[in-house]
Amino acid sequence: MAELLDHNPDDGRIELGFTDGRRTVDRDTEIAIELLCEHIHAAVERIAAAQDAEVTGNRKLLKFRR
Repeated sequence: MAELLDHNPDDGRIELGFTDGRRTVDRDTEIAIELLCEHIHAAVERIAAAQDAEVTGNRKLLKFRR
């Protein structure tokens, strides 16, 4: 079981901890966490772009990863 220990949007860091006693992370879990972070990053960029567009009244193009 993973739990969010700390996050600070200003430095782009999310800290996760495990409550099941493990001391290392297996490769499958590592890949899953990397994918999660990519999705969070993309969502934050979309939200920030939408907020910028609301403030300025301009539309912005969003970059989507392939």
